[in-house]
Amino acid sequence: MVLRVLIIHPSSIMQAAMRRLIDRPGQVLVTGLAPDVDTACELIRSPDHHYDVILIEMTHARSEGAVAKLVEMGDAKVIVMSPTDAPAQVDLWIREGARGVLGPVADPEQLFKAMVKVHEGEFWLNRQMTSRILSGINNPARELTPEEARINRLTNKERIVIRAILSGQGQTLRNTAKSLEISEHTLRNHLTSIYTKLEVANRLELFVFAQRYFSG
Repeated sequence: MVLRVLIIHPSSIMQAAMRRLIDRPGQVLVTGLAPDVDTACELIRSPDHHYDVILIEMTHARSEGAVAKLVEMGDAKVIVMSPTDAPAQVDLWIREGARGVLGPVADPEQLFKAMVKVHEGEFWLNRQMTSRILSGINNPARELTPEEARINRLTNKERIVIRAILSGQGQTLRNTAKSLEISEHTLRNHLTSIYTKLEVANRLELFVFAQRYFSG
């Protein structure tokens, strides 16, 4: 089976270089190139395209929410190519749904192995990242606050809606739905679910709660 790959990188020169690096006859084929997440989402929505793995370069991309947006678009596994191994940043990408993170010292062979492994359902992290995450699993975590417990009920798509509500700062639901590229009816359904999970009554209470407790 040939892995179909979508590359997200702002430089067309780097896109071409990565394509030449990644393409392997009978194994890996780059079938999509995009300069940013929004363009990538347009490609993913096209019925004529299907991707198994998405590679996103994060040096120039807006980090918060980028991975979550791609994960919500379909079944493709997301691998982040990053200039940093900073724990907080890596944790954010993993929480948003990334299946692999390639740091600044990763080489082409590691990239190929990472694509294969994440497509098979595994995670790809370097030894330090894995050790830190396993350490966190083996050590009992502090008890969640009631607010954190509510937030943990949210899906990735609902988190994206909340971020849009916060960034919109009181804009109409119609405009919020337009920014999310969904219908107003779908947005209202998401909000109903969010209100129930966060135990708030309306959009104003959601806005106040999210400003105080929600970090994405």
